[in-house]
Parts: sequence; C-alpha cells; structure tokens
Amino acid sequence: MRQALANEPVDVTLVDRNNFHLFTPLVYQVASSLLNPSDIAHPVRRVLRRARNVHCVVAKWWAAT
Repeated sequence: MRQALANEPVDVTLVDRNNFHLFTPLVYQVASSLLNPSDIAHPVRRVLRRARNVHCVVAKWWAAT
C-alpha cells in the first residue's frame, strides 16, 4: 500500500486499535519459543513512516456514516 500510494494525490488515514501488524502464520513458533514476539509483530507507524500521505491513528472505529 505504501508504495502504491506514495506519489498519488491522496491522503490516507489508517485507524486501528493496535499499533502493530501481526504476521499470524508464525504465532505457533512464538508459542513454542522458536521466535520472539518482536520477530512477527511490527509497529504500523514504523512500516509506514516514509509514506508522507499516510497517517496512523490508534483508536477503535465504531461505525461509518
């Protein structure tokens, strides 16, 4: 998404109640102590920090009107 929208004339606001992206296929490896939790969970703001037209908001979204 970051690369696709990098030079487009749009502003994106990402609303999520968590400030991380979890790569779920590797959760079992964390549970068995083969990986650290930090290896599969990446902060969303760090992933999107170079995208000037993407803003992250940590909040819970109830409904769109």
